[in-house]
Amino acid sequence: MQVLLLSHRASVTARWHEALSALNPVATSVSMLQTQNRSEPAVLFAHISSISANECELLVKLAQQNSTLSLVACDDVPSTEQGIALLQSGFKGYTNTFMAPMIQQEIIKSVSNDEIWASPEVLQKLIQKLLHRQPVLNNHATSDDDRLSSLSQREHEVVAELGKGLSNKEIARKLAITERTVKAHLSSIFQKTGMPDRVSLVLLLSGKL
Repeated sequence: MQVLLLSHRASVTARWHEALSALNPVATSVSMLQTQNRSEPAVLFAHISSISANECELLVKLAQQNSTLSLVACDDVPSTEQGIALLQSGFKGYTNTFMAPMIQQEIIKSVSNDEIWASPEVLQKLIQKLLHRQPVLNNHATSDDDRLSSLSQREHEVVAELGKGLSNKEIARKLAITERTVKAHLSSIFQKTGMPDRVSLVLLLSGKL
């Protein structure tokens, strides 16, 4: 796994390079990426606060053309609206520029496993947007999918509430269980369905996968 750093601010590049020194990160640019034939999987941290909108669009196109490239957007002052827009455009992650080194390493692990990384607030808003665009199928339709057939009754109940756009805390309250239990059920659901995260699961429920 290669780690790439893209920022027009030297202090940010230096910060990231130090945090990820054990992974031998490489500073890059959009023009360099356009001339490379990439075969090795890579996670690219893009400093959205310093690159142009055109460079951001070109990054998305490059990622669409090469599935081995996973994009993570980093913003000095993250906002829910921008996070949703970037995740919908093709970025796999959205976070603060000044994240702790441990968090940055967790992000690499997550997006390299095809998971989406963002704050719970951003993910929840994204799920609600997806549900607004494409309502979840009815219970009979969802139960016909082989990927959902192995779920237990309680897991189906969790899935049903997730399909309404509820957060873990809201699901726990609705089903009269603890939030930790909800997380345990979701982990089991992800494993049984092969879905890497709750956004992918919502897409499955809405018939988009």
